[in-house]
Amino acid sequence: GDLNETYFVGTGTSDPARAEKAKALMKCALECLELAMGRCKPGARFRDLGEAIQTHANGAGYGVVKDFCGHGIGALFHCAPNVPHYAKNKAVGTMK
Repeated sequence: GDLNETYFVGTGTSDPARAEKAKALMKCALECLELAMGRCKPGARFRDLGEAIQTHANGAGYGVVKDFCGHGIGALFHCAPNVPHYAKNKAVGTMK
């Protein structure tokens, strides 16, 4: 498997406004992940996850980076399928 998590470092006291913006971004990213995970079930299309992610991110005033994507987990690291994080993508396949 693969695991990545983001942590705050420092207190943000030197620039409180910037620290609050960073916290809001990280909160939104976690919410995007949770929304996408909530759609995962047998028969769900991989392309539909990007719709959930981009809709929530855009609604919170953020965007998505089309160069990054989620991926399958298995015997190989970063294996298929690729799961784009943006709406109207052309990912193929459904979940088992």
